[in-house]
Parts: sequence; structure tokens; C-alpha cells
Amino acid sequence: ERIARHLPDARLIMIVRDPVERAHSQYWHARTRGRERLAFPESLAAEPARLASGNVTDRRVYSYVDRGNYAKQLRSLLQYFDRSRIHVVILEELRQRPVRTYQEICRFLNLDEEQVPDIGGRKVNPFVGHRSTGVRRLTNSMPGVLRRVVGKLNRVSGIYPDLDRETRSALAQKFANSNSELEKLIGRD
Repeated sequence: ERIARHLPDARLIMIVRDPVERAHSQYWHARTRGRERLAFPESLAAEPARLASGNVTDRRVYSYVDRGNYAKQLRSLLQYFDRSRIHVVILEELRQRPVRTYQEICRFLNLDEEQVPDIGGRKVNPFVGHRSTGVRRLTNSMPGVLRRVVGKLNRVSGIYPDLDRETRSALAQKFANSNSELEKLIGRD
């Protein structure tokens, strides 16, 4: 509402991804930072009570399913902005066709789409875990150089564990109606 009031001609870009993958990724983000102690299925079950608290931090950290209801978020934007002012980018398309997606964004923003930066092939924002979440929390209170050195020694790169088939299926069912509505709102699969 505030954006519409102060910048009524704003153009908004909404980036969405497979909500099941997004929820699982957010869980591991919270888990590796020591904010989530529950297993993924238990954290999903605890989400409604956590969000009911009204705590802003709880909403930011524990909204694994809620944040994936993109249709609800887009409907909220459509209360204040015409659909022509909102461009939806699907993350999987951005990964598969970065130049084409970049050019679509440029057209939406009325920018020169021919000036394409070197955007292909680089992994951006990879998953980073920590050997110890306790050490991770302690580094926040360390002076700059020490924080960087200890943080680097505590960091592990890689991928987080795969999502089990049962939880994946349950989440896909939870998101089915929202995904269907989103497809109608954006006119794309």
C-alpha cells in the first residue's frame, strides 16, 4: 500500500520458484544458521503456531509454506497495482535461460535489452553450511578479522540433503491450489 501511495507508477518484479524447493531451501538456511532445531517435517507442522505468534522474526524465519503461496502475494499486489506493472520471473526459467529472462526484464522496465552482461554459468548464492551452529553464533560478537577467519574455518560448502518423497508429495499437495491460481494470474505454467 505504501509503495502504491508513494510510487504509483512503480514497476514491480516478483521472482518465484518451485514452492516446495523454496520451502526446503529456506529450512536449510534457517537450520545452518542455528535458528531451526526441528527436523523439516516437524518444522512444517509447527509453522502455523509459530506464525500465529505475530512475531516478525518468526514470520521471516519459519514461514516455509506461507511464503510459497505466491498467488496470495500476487493478489495482494493487484489490490494496488495494475497487472501490467508486475512482471513475474520464474527462477527455474532464469536459471535455464538467463539471457532471455534478462531481456524480458529489460523490456518490462523499458531498458535497452541489447546490453547483456556476462550472466551465464556462474553459481550465485550457493548453499553454505557450518560445522558448528554454536561457533556460527559466537562469530557475530567477534571483531572483524577474527570473525572472518573463524567463520571461514567453520564454513562447509556443498548441498543440503534431498527432500524425502513423502514430504515432497505432501508439500506439493499443499501448494497445488495456489500454483493453479498463480498460473491463471500470470497466464503461464
